[in-house]
Amino acid sequence: VRLRSPRVRARTIGTGLAVLVVLCGGALGARAVLAVTVYSPKAAVASYFSALEHGHASRALSLLGHPVGSSGVPDLLTDAALRVQQQAAPLHGVKISGVHTTGHYATADVTYLIGTTPHSQTVELVADPRHGHLLGLQNWHVESLLATVAVSAPASVSSVELDGVSVPIDPNTREAVVTVFPGAIPVAADAQSSYYAVPPTIVDAAIGETASVQALPNLTPAGKEALLAAFDADMEHCAAQSSLAPDGCPFSQQDSHFYDTFNSATWKIDGRPSESATLAVADGFITVTADLSLEVSWVDIDYGGNPVVQHSSGTVLVT
Repeated sequence: VRLRSPRVRARTIGTGLAVLVVLCGGALGARAVLAVTVYSPKAAVASYFSALEHGHASRALSLLGHPVGSSGVPDLLTDAALRVQQQAAPLHGVKISGVHTTGHYATADVTYLIGTTPHSQTVELVADPRHGHLLGLQNWHVESLLATVAVSAPASVSSVELDGVSVPIDPNTREAVVTVFPGAIPVAADAQSSYYAVPPTIVDAAIGETASVQALPNLTPAGKEALLAAFDADMEHCAAQSSLAPDGCPFSQQDSHFYDTFNSATWKIDGRPSESATLAVADGFITVTADLSLEVSWVDIDYGGNPVVQHSSGTVLVT
């Protein structure tokens, strides 16, 4: 058996201690780096927004503190939906500041842009005690960084399209309410008619907020033509009546000079009734307003019992 001298043993122990110090120092240095770049509230928030910007829905959802349940509508928390949102108006320019940590809870102030529109939000985070790190580091989850879109529509619209996905309108509430990632949400609808259509739009859905949209149909050129043709037919029907006050019509003629009037009025409309018409859409109703150039003649009976032909003309504003 060969025994080491005390000097050799001391040198060996010293070398071992030096290696241990280096290893411990390296571990502490690595822990400090990881605590800032990976295992921190700020890193968790940055990872979430990075996942949104790059269209990684599953990664973004894994950073949420609570699971997202099904709401009975098509799933819009997908890679495809994120791609549509980023194409519509990218979410970008994320800045994180004001991080405050108290035990297993933290908050962070976030500003970001949807297209060119700025938004801000204070984000809450919680440490996950189930998934700790060997070096005593904590995994952080953001509490809720989703948004909601609520679309209301009249009975003529049975579904809307959000992020390229068809979503049914509830027949009772006439609404569709869905959970989405924050960003620009394209909204479209099929009014199922050649006479009216819902113009597409893009709405900003900010974190923690509900973006409300009304899917109201507008007249198409074919719809406008059909409506004005119906208006013309209604006015011509009124003019065909032989009364000074045509039934259900927006014009009439007063006769206050004689004591009796034959039911023998003759109306004439100069030109097409709708040629001066304007249309207004409000609350799901369309109002037609026009200036009608009218002439009317009728026969009165004077006090002596003699027939007298009366005549009147002018422009009348009808609605």
